[in-house]
Amino acid sequence: MHIVYNALKKGTGHNERDNVVQKKYEAYLSVCNKYKHEIAAIQKHIPGWMPAFNY
Repeated sequence: MHIVYNALKKGTGHNERDNVVQKKYEAYLSVCNKYKHEIAAIQKHIPGWMPAFNY
């Protein structure tokens, strides 16, 4: 309950959380693009594999 109260007290709304998730997703895409050759090499052995996106 204390954690929920602090989250509400700080004003952490959906917009802020959505913004954080959006920035994390953009970073994920950037890293995937940077390592696209390594990902392709892994996908030769594990078709369809993609790095996990942990938001």
